[in-house]
Amino acid sequence: MENINCKNKMTKLFAIMMLYVLVVAIGNRIGIKDLLSQTVYAASNTVISDVIATASSYAQPFTPDRAVNLTQDSSQAIASSRWYCSGTNDTKWLQLDLKKEYYMDRWRVENLGALGWDESCNTKNYALQGSLNGTNWTTIQQINKNTNNITDNIVTPFIARYVRLYITQGNQNNNLWASIADFKVYEAPAAGKQLKAGSLKYNNGTVDTLITGNDFIMPATNVTITAEFEAIPIVKQRASRY
Repeated sequence: MENINCKNKMTKLFAIMMLYVLVVAIGNRIGIKDLLSQTVYAASNTVISDVIATASSYAQPFTPDRAVNLTQDSSQAIASSRWYCSGTNDTKWLQLDLKKEYYMDRWRVENLGALGWDESCNTKNYALQGSLNGTNWTTIQQINKNTNNITDNIVTPFIARYVRLYITQGNQNNNLWASIADFKVYEAPAAGKQLKAGSLKYNNGTVDTLITGNDFIMPATNVTITAEFEAIPIVKQRASRY
C-alpha cells in the first residue's frame, strides 16, 4: 500500500511505485489521467556484457570494442577509450552482437562530453535499432537534437540478438565524424506493475472513499490517497527478422 498526502486545490506530480500519476486540480475537482490503464516496468540494472562490437568503419586505434567499457583494456587512457570514425558524410553505426536473443528495456550512450570533451563533440541525431538476424532492423527509439553528455533511456521491452546505434549526425556541427565513449543495453525484468482495480482510495482521516472514473471532488480537508499495485507480465515487442 502506498500513501500520498494531498492538500486541497493543489497540483502535484506523484510517483507511486514508479507509476506516474498526473493529478490536475481544476477548482477543487481532481483529475487522474489514464491511471487505470498505466503499466510501468522497473528498469533493469543488468548490463548485457558478453558482446561483440563492430561498426560501419573506424580509425585506429579507436576500434568499436573501445566503446564497450566492460571489455576496456586497463592500459588505455580515458580519452582514447572510445570508438571513432571519420571521412564520410554517410550514416554511421556501432553494433553489438549479444550472442543470443535478449529482452531489453534500457539503453545508455556516453558521448565525448562524458570524457571531458567539449559539448560540440556530442552525438546529435541517433537511434537505437534492434534485429534478430543482423540484417533487418527495427528502430526502437530515435533521439534528435541531443546535446547531453550521457543519454540513458527506458523503452518498451523488446527482443533482439543484435542492437546498434544508428547515427545520422555524429556531432553538433556536421556528420563528417562520430565518436562514442560507451554504448550499452540492459536486460529487461520479468514483470511490470499496474494499479489493482478498486484499490485507489482517499481517506479524510475518518473513512476511505473509493476513487472511480477519471476524477473526483476533493473534500474541504486534506486527504491521504492510497493505492495497491499488482505484477503483470511484460508486453514485449520483437525486433525485425524479415
